[in-house]
Amino acid sequence: MMMRSRKQQTLESIGSLAWWGFSPALDFVEVVDANTLQSTPRDDGGDDGRGEVEPLRFLFMGAGDARHILKTLANIVNTRPIYIYTVEPALDIIAKQLLLVDLALKPLEVVGLQERTSRYMELFGNAFVRPTTDQYVKQQATKLIDLVTDPSKLKQDLPWYHLKFLKFRDVDDLEAAFDFWRASPQKRAFPMGALWEARLRQHYEQRFDARRNLVDWDYSMKLVDVAPIVNMREFAHWREVGVAFELDDADYSVSNRTFGSMERVKKKGQVKEVRGFWGDIITGPYIAHGTSSSNQSLFEKRNDHYIKLATDVTKYNLLALMHQIATGTPYDGHEVDEAEAPAAPKIQEVPGTEGEGDEDGDEDGDGDGSVNSFSEGGCGSGSDKVQVVNVLSRVNFKLAPLPTDASSKLLRKDRFANFFDAVYLSTSYAHHLPDLATTIAKVGAPIVVETAKYVLSLNKEQVEAYVGKVTGFAKNANLRQCGVGNASSDHLVFQRTHDSVPVEADLSVPTSTPPKACDQEAETEAVASHGAAS
Repeated sequence: MMMRSRKQQTLESIGSLAWWGFSPALDFVEVVDANTLQSTPRDDGGDDGRGEVEPLRFLFMGAGDARHILKTLANIVNTRPIYIYTVEPALDIIAKQLLLVDLALKPLEVVGLQERTSRYMELFGNAFVRPTTDQYVKQQATKLIDLVTDPSKLKQDLPWYHLKFLKFRDVDDLEAAFDFWRASPQKRAFPMGALWEARLRQHYEQRFDARRNLVDWDYSMKLVDVAPIVNMREFAHWREVGVAFELDDADYSVSNRTFGSMERVKKKGQVKEVRGFWGDIITGPYIAHGTSSSNQSLFEKRNDHYIKLATDVTKYNLLALMHQIATGTPYDGHEVDEAEAPAAPKIQEVPGTEGEGDEDGDEDGDGDGSVNSFSEGGCGSGSDKVQVVNVLSRVNFKLAPLPTDASSKLLRKDRFANFFDAVYLSTSYAHHLPDLATTIAKVGAPIVVETAKYVLSLNKEQVEAYVGKVTGFAKNANLRQCGVGNASSDHLVFQRTHDSVPVEADLSVPTSTPPKACDQEAETEAVASHGAAS
């Protein structure tokens, strides 16, 4: 067997698709309020000159999961319209994002907070789900097929979701993903156990039988330094079988088909598209919601060991987000009586929706925001807080997926120049910082770049080298850095200024910490350019 290079091992362990992100969830309303240039006028709900409230437009590139969407929607202070645009390398991820956001926005009388939180956690991070959750996925798949293939039904049932930018073949891919979810195992098999083991064998190669020692090494030498709340037992269990979150002795026995996606694989000299699991098998889904919380009691220790697990932190944080989205009130740890919960709001028609099907038409939508701490070391100041109520009854929210090739085509059009109030770039889209993000972000707007802090495939020197490359990109484009961002930061925040100029990303840009060897240089560049071909 031919040994793979370290660059290949790094990419294969990260996976070709990011089903979850490598950084904690952010509230982008707060990001904008904390990191917008003081000299740049900022609309806090004012008139745009046409009698309409100017929306906050956010672009999330490569986020993978729905963490930033939920965190932003859970903001109980914001009343400005929220328009979120997403770019992912595959429509399978877009399909799953829709499933998760739709679950979070369902009325309380349809799904209670506890059940929606448990269901969200298993769909989000478990290779196997409960039989009841599998049935839920099949039912939702049928419903979503009807909606994405019928614009009038979509507008009626999910008025916050917009497919106006997708091409016909993109919608076909969405339909194919939903159709796979509802297919029976007998007709279209998806043996997650075998698929997971195959990925592990590919990664460990001849070290497969010693994998538990290697997992222990990754945990004790890497993960515990950046996410100590993650328990060794839960981490090792996820690495072995793919189940990250176990709640109340539930029966996680059915393959989670929402992880299925197509990948071009070379077999016997021929390249074929194969459906399998092509996501992360090294770090896990704990980072998105499970490493920090406003509830500090979750981080109490006994005999120098955490009492709670990352699973407990994830559950609390998601429950809080679900509560704030559903009620518009802060979560205090107590249950909501679904019988007394507000009924599902009727979303009002927004002026300007007539151009919904036209790529150059007016914007439209309906939605909300969240509470997160992102003001420390920022470039601006926060806005005044006002007590408000339920999200969908008070804020216009729109979620609009863009085509997978949007970074090279659609977003290069003039209509998106100086368009977004904030841009988020994952590690796999960081190479778009100096050229694309510099033109599509408004002057004074924050551009948030995910660091490689939680990518366990890289060592500390490589993580620092990645940060050096990203800051080099920003410097070449005359972007302003907000706060002190370094390799220990979850994100780097930059700002487009009047002097910013788009330049091509140069992966050979000098780094603040030169890599020690050629393989390390290759791995760092692999992360910095991962997804460039998308």
